[in-house]
Amino acid sequence: MSKPTELESLRRLRGTGKGKLSRKCKLLREQVSENSSWDQIESYYMEVQKAFSELEILHGKVTENMCQSVEENFDKKLEEEELYIEQAEIIKNEAYAQLMASRKKVEEECATEKLKIKVKPLDPPKFDGDIQQYQTFRSNYRKIMTETYGKNAYALFQCLSGEALSVVHGVEDDFDKMFYRLDQRYADPIRLTDCIIEQLRKLKPIPEGDTIKFIDAVNVIENCWTDMQRNQLKEQMSTVIVISLIEKILPSQQRRDWTRIYQDLTDKSSAFPNLMEFLLKERQILDYMDKDVRKFSHPNKASVHNVEVSERDDPFISALQKLQIQQTEHQANIENILQRMTQFITGNPKVTQSRFPLGNSIYCWYHNSDNHSIHKCSVFHNLEPTVKMDVLKKNFICFHCLGKGHCQKNCHERRTCFIKMEHGNVCGKPHHPKLHYLFSQINPNEVNININKSENSILLMIGQVHCKDREIVTLFDPGSTNSLITHSKARELGLCGIPYNITMVTVGNVCDTVSTKLYEVPLIDVTGKIRSVHCVGIDDITSEVKPVDISEIHYIFDVSTNTDILRPQGKVDLLIGADN
Repeated sequence: MSKPTELESLRRLRGTGKGKLSRKCKLLREQVSENSSWDQIESYYMEVQKAFSELEILHGKVTENMCQSVEENFDKKLEEEELYIEQAEIIKNEAYAQLMASRKKVEEECATEKLKIKVKPLDPPKFDGDIQQYQTFRSNYRKIMTETYGKNAYALFQCLSGEALSVVHGVEDDFDKMFYRLDQRYADPIRLTDCIIEQLRKLKPIPEGDTIKFIDAVNVIENCWTDMQRNQLKEQMSTVIVISLIEKILPSQQRRDWTRIYQDLTDKSSAFPNLMEFLLKERQILDYMDKDVRKFSHPNKASVHNVEVSERDDPFISALQKLQIQQTEHQANIENILQRMTQFITGNPKVTQSRFPLGNSIYCWYHNSDNHSIHKCSVFHNLEPTVKMDVLKKNFICFHCLGKGHCQKNCHERRTCFIKMEHGNVCGKPHHPKLHYLFSQINPNEVNININKSENSILLMIGQVHCKDREIVTLFDPGSTNSLITHSKARELGLCGIPYNITMVTVGNVCDTVSTKLYEVPLIDVTGKIRSVHCVGIDDITSEVKPVDISEIHYIFDVSTNTDILRPQGKVDLLIGADN
């Protein structure tokens, strides 16, 4: 056998390189079909590129050797060699196309993963032994848990609590026995019926006109009806006992309407669905009347109340304003003198910051205004206790003098609180009188009185109460058994009343029956809590409260002159009787 020439050896090496290229491309296709990771597919393609580069080097050596040797049909053989490398390029391009397809697939999967909404897994149903909830628990367990866990006793055990755990005690590892015991205890129709009837027995009679209690009672009855329907026991709700229990708690108006419907029924043995339909309609009507959907919307405009001041009151008001200014100036001067004396004695040239801005003795740090002092700022003194305390702390206010810029221990004023306590003694604690209720949980710094101009007259208990950010002039009458509110004020507050008949006994034992409305008025007490008061609507309560001279009131009642005296005036729109 003759020895192969150099050209033939190069062609054999080239054939080996092409075989390696085909093998690498095959491995790449297998990785793509097996959905391997992108990193693995990319590494296999790098090997395909390396094999093709080696094949190109061998092909160049073959063509170079052909050009140096003398062979017949050189041009034709050169074309055959070029066709050989073109076929190898086609194999390599197919591998590249597979790489790009795999890359596109990975990018689409990433984009889809980003668009997916992650939903919280459903919580397993819970059952604590409430017989009315057992059928719902059993149905939900089969839908949610059985498909995932099958008959897994531990999964069922984790869903139980309370009384239900004691029922399955001893068989916690047997799924079928656990459900068998639960069915025996909670799927018994007699036990469920007794539970429903007992729940209806606990309902108390609904007072006439009490919308909230009526709606609550209908909600309980509806839940009982739903539970009986779910357990295929709706016929048990049409018994005489059940219908009688519900009729006894209904107000007279609803009981009369239902009796009229009941008398017209042809089949009284299945009357409960008709009763339920009647109650649901009544609930819808009363709920609609009780809500604010029918109230007129008011524009967001501030209301301004005009106060008329007669000419005879002008001197009195001017005198009060002058006294207020003089008192504030006197207090500021005393403070400055005390500061200078302290600097002289201690030899400290550093000037302590004053509570008042230099050159102005009237200053309100709450409004940052010179129009009034902090002692006369009604907005600050009407703040809620917790809000006021936060404002004092954030602004570093002295509890002694209400000044800003120094703490309580560095204050030169050492006066104590002079507010009288319930036992008659003076408070005596080291705080400003206007902050007394912050430390004693009461608010006596506002004295509400009404003084008649005649000398030998009785002081009426007139005050102001807050309702929906508005102040109402109120008469406190312990001799009245009902609370009253004017219809005009009820409309202004946006209250929705219910029809109400009341018999009023006035002076001379005269009885008068009036058809009016009963309103639920939300009043705000000194602690910020809402107190609901039921008031009967009336056109007018009493005559308007006239302004009077209160300059001597501090001496009559032995009240400090630093205490604000609030004496409301104008139309009385609310009367609080002994019922509240």
